[in-house]
Amino acid sequence: TADVPLTANVGHTCEFGVLSGNVIFQYGGPFPPGALTNTSVQTISNPPTTSLNLVNVPSALYYINTMNNPILDLLVNGSSDTINAYTITNFGSAIFSEATLKLWIQRGGGSFNPGTAILADTCKHQGANWVKSTTYTPLMVFNGDVLFVTADILAGATNSDYFQMIVPSTAFTFQASGGVPAAAVTNTGIQ
Repeated sequence: TADVPLTANVGHTCEFGVLSGNVIFQYGGPFPPGALTNTSVQTISNPPTTSLNLVNVPSALYYINTMNNPILDLLVNGSSDTINAYTITNFGSAIFSEATLKLWIQRGGGSFNPGTAILADTCKHQGANWVKSTTYTPLMVFNGDVLFVTADILAGATNSDYFQMIVPSTAFTFQASGGVPAAAVTNTGIQ
């Protein structure tokens, strides 16, 4: 395999082979008897752009002292890429002291399952938003993965406060693709 850094020159090519006698095994002499060349050429190109598609989380009633309640669902579309930062906003009335928000990656898509999803971060609040924490480690996502944001409803939460999550324009910053989505998206369900 070859790791291709983001600084690689687009258009450059690779064609690998093995020179005669350059592979030595513990039991058996040098191989191959003659040079071998891969007849295919690999060309470095720009990665396809990664995007996020909103999948609306339906309206639901969540109770005080419950955990991992889904409030945002984003489908990864495109190439594999690394999430470097993110920002999400609540259009609803629930405030920071009422819930702990978490970002999860559900590999391969599907419904949220805390038993198989990867906890990527416990979001911190900043101004009117939730953003990556200071301990967040950038993680790679793949085409078809789903990003979920869940809320742990704390004991001091106020009855009737709610979440209606918004992902502002360019709020998820990917290493190769930059900021996505192109325009803000709002979950129509209210939790």
